[in-house]
Amino acid sequence: MDRKTRGIIEETLDYVYEEQDFLETINWILEVDSEVKSPEDLALGYFLGSLMRCADNTIRREKLWRAQKRGMEKRLGKEEAKEYLREVEERTKDIKPLRVSVTRREKNQIRDMLRRRIPSREKIYRELYR
Repeated sequence: MDRKTRGIIEETLDYVYEEQDFLETINWILEVDSEVKSPEDLALGYFLGSLMRCADNTIRREKLWRAQKRGMEKRLGKEEAKEYLREVEERTKDIKPLRVSVTRREKNQIRDMLRRRIPSREKIYRELYR
């Protein structure tokens, strides 16, 4: 994972951690599933899952963008590719989507980023018990 993508993910994780209001979803899950033993563990799992999805989406977008740009530069040359990509911004429907995936290594890097945030459960407790 390159430095730019890592930085985007870090910013996204920080933003979601501070801004996401997941208490409504947690309460709904607790209402429909009486088997849940610990609201705290449910909240932590939900929170980490949503952060993982944000990071996963960021990696997919960045990989797709780089693959498209490389393909254009290869076919058209750097300057013509730049011009073409400006035009494509206006007509995105003309670009065929590429399939990309997050590697196991990248998922492990994301999980390491998330692990650093696990000790700060205070936000979960504040929302559950305010």
